[in-house]
Amino acid sequence: LPINWAIRCLRPLASGDGANPGDTARDKPLSAVHAVRYLTLAYDRYTHTRKHFERSIRDRFVLCDRYPARETGVMDSRRLPPDRGSWFVRKLAAWENALYERIPEPDLVVRLHVPEDVAVERNRARIKPGKESDDALRTRYARNAGLTYASRHYAEIDTSGQLDETLIEIKTVLWGHIAGEGDLHADETH
Repeated sequence: LPINWAIRCLRPLASGDGANPGDTARDKPLSAVHAVRYLTLAYDRYTHTRKHFERSIRDRFVLCDRYPARETGVMDSRRLPPDRGSWFVRKLAAWENALYERIPEPDLVVRLHVPEDVAVERNRARIKPGKESDDALRTRYARNAGLTYASRHYAEIDTSGQLDETLIEIKTVLWGHIAGEGDLHADETH
């Protein structure tokens, strides 16, 4: 797809020194290259989400591993503050914001949560080249703590236990939601 090609081409230009790809627009100067990259990413997320939402309308069950939060500058969400940068960057930020606003609200958000120390220990045990340092992980953890989501229902699951126990809890929440049962939050505070 042309959008994916554009993202691949812009990624090296927009990532600076590449030290922390999780850095947000609020942490560094906003350039037009960054803004174009974030706008193309927003468009890609919008088109994929719309496609899957249309499937869910046709009585299909759609499961996504990520969904945009309400906050700006956090993982998997809008990145461009509407009041920073040149007039061109602010215009791109307005377009990016409009795309995220048009992403359909999910019926259920299940947020998987793990305590920070457990996340650091698990990261240390991972065998992956170029994985995040402890400090980078702690910074990203703090930045993404307390995110809120626009959804009809919300559940939070602690994943610090054993994998098989966590999977059972996730399945229980999902099947309970499908059956119209379960202990889900149905308010706007998530």
